[in-house]
Amino acid sequence: MELRRLNLDLTPDQYLRLDETLRTHHIVPEGLAWRLVRVAQDARHRKVRFLVTLDVGAECALPPLLPDPRLPIRKPRGRNVVVVGAGPAGLMAAVTLLERGITPRLVERGAAFPHRHALSRALRVFGRLDSGPAMTSGLGGAGTYSDGKLLTRKGGSHVRRALQLFAWFARDPRLLWEAHPHVGSNRLPRLIDGLREHLEENGARFFFQTEVTGLLVREGRVTGVTIASGEKIEGDAVVLAPGNSARSLFESLHRQRVRMLPKPFAVGVRIEHPRELVDRIQLGRSAGHSACGAARYAFAFSNLPRAVYSFCMCPGGYVIPTPPEPQCLAVNGMSHAPRSSRFSNAAVVAAVSPEDWPEHGDSPLGGIEFQRRIERAAFAAGGGRYVAPAQRVTDFLAGRPSATLPPSSYHPGIASADLSELLPPPVVAALRAGLERADRRINGYVTDQALAIGVETLTSTPLRILRGAAGFSPSHPGLFPCGEGSGWAGGITSSAADGLACGERVADWLERC
Repeated sequence: MELRRLNLDLTPDQYLRLDETLRTHHIVPEGLAWRLVRVAQDARHRKVRFLVTLDVGAECALPPLLPDPRLPIRKPRGRNVVVVGAGPAGLMAAVTLLERGITPRLVERGAAFPHRHALSRALRVFGRLDSGPAMTSGLGGAGTYSDGKLLTRKGGSHVRRALQLFAWFARDPRLLWEAHPHVGSNRLPRLIDGLREHLEENGARFFFQTEVTGLLVREGRVTGVTIASGEKIEGDAVVLAPGNSARSLFESLHRQRVRMLPKPFAVGVRIEHPRELVDRIQLGRSAGHSACGAARYAFAFSNLPRAVYSFCMCPGGYVIPTPPEPQCLAVNGMSHAPRSSRFSNAAVVAAVSPEDWPEHGDSPLGGIEFQRRIERAAFAAGGGRYVAPAQRVTDFLAGRPSATLPPSSYHPGIASADLSELLPPPVVAALRAGLERADRRINGYVTDQALAIGVETLTSTPLRILRGAAGFSPSHPGLFPCGEGSGWAGGITSSAADGLACGERVADWLERC
């Protein structure tokens, strides 16, 4: 029997008991099996439906529930490549290199697990920055402590394979069919560590807590990196996947005249609500239903003087400190797989561009200085120890300080502050206009129960390291920029996909050399 593809529109109760629904309504005849292809939750008009696509057929004709995406590892050919960064882009570039018979050497300024967990907990829970930016660097990159969202607007074979690899190492087939797949910060480290073990078992080498300080260049070609100890790590090429907070490295690359350009990004605040409030607004009578989980929202307003949009929504999550440097404070969102926190949060940010830092001219480092100025002001406003400045959303809109603050998921603590004094006036005006628009679209969004927490500055890298059609730097042959930090991706999955493609470009280039 050939496979049949079915599209179903189900209630939350029907989806919760999916197998029973399929059998009792004779959607799947006796003796046949089924596989989920896609599941999307539609909560428009506060009436929740589940849009389900599945394949039906004989068990032997259906694809495996969790297909193994790993390819054979070629015999090493005596080539090695230095990979700067062990986030999604760097790890996936290493996967491709190994499959092409090239040994990757991954150099990561942060720690591996479990040491990275201890460092991040000291910061998240106690507001103590013990050793370097543990939330933004280390095995798995900045996304390790986030919601673990794997959704991307990009498509193509590299995106599909990245999701397959994530699902395989997470041992979670849901990542292949959910419309909004997410792993959760409690499970993402296990996925990443499984990927690390796969790489090491096949010959990759990792150098953790090793900061890259510059490039080795010989006869006009990049042949490795220098590290903080003064030693050199050499290779036939360098993959540059450092993450968006590798500021000292960007400064070093600029001094070495690596071609890069400033690029737009966005800054703003984290908006936190009680989860029950968001669930009730978004899901109506289905709020609290076990099939629905914590409610999501998203908005974008491009017809304001500058664009304002929600970003990285964490339903049932936590606001966490993510300082990229000492004496600087930035915040982000995190949630575990169950999304069971009593709070929900999202970044609400306004677009900024090089015109917002004219004092730096056309320097590609101008955006970094713009970020630092805001982050240092936020750190000072919180009084140190990574206490976050915060304000009720109603008070932020009214331009008055908050006499009291509602409870928050932010563990190091919050302090009342006027957030309009921390952000540039055009950004403040845009955020206020955007929040008022959001309240008209999401009725009840602006409330004195909602908290604005500062500041969100790490939405994306403020620069782009250029690469040509062959994938390497036009100023430094042998240097292959990739991932979010180099300005070529915007999240976990798109960075991973760019890493897979980058590994292929490096291997192709080495075969021609």
